[in-house]
Formats: sequence, structure tokens, C-alpha cells
Amino acid sequence: MVLHGVCCGIFLVTGHWFMFQLTFTFVIYNTILFFNGQHLIDVTTLFGSFKAKTTYQFVKLAFYWPLLVVVIDRMVTWAWST
Repeated sequence: MVLHGVCCGIFLVTGHWFMFQLTFTFVIYNTILFFNGQHLIDVTTLFGSFKAKTTYQFVKLAFYWPLLVVVIDRMVTWAWST
């Protein structure tokens, strides 16, 4: 979560507005989860809501994987052009 916030701040400072807006909403969402204590997983009740947790994790993965690919692609493109 901290690294995500740092990357979001870097996007803001460097002027990458689209990537900043894309990541900022999830930084806010993760911060709200953290302060409400919902970021923790209770292992005793994990299998009661296993289907919901699995779906939630796949949705997060579906967001973070393309984001990672775009960030790495932009870094390589930038490094290649200089």
C-alpha cells in the first residue's frame, strides 16, 4: 500500500495525469480499508466467505496486472528514447 501511494505521488509530481487519476482512486480506497481495519483477514472466517474473497482478489489482480504492464512499458519506452 505504501509503494502504491509513493508511485501515485510520483505520477502527480512528474505530470502523468492519467496514471495519477487511475491510481489515486485505489490509494484512497485502500487507505479507507486500512483505517477501518478491513485490510486484515480473519483466518477463522476465511472459508465462510471464500467465494467473495476469491472474486475480490481476482478483480484486484485484473486491475494491478495491466497497471504493472503499462508502468513497465512506459519506463522502458522512456529509457529507450533517452
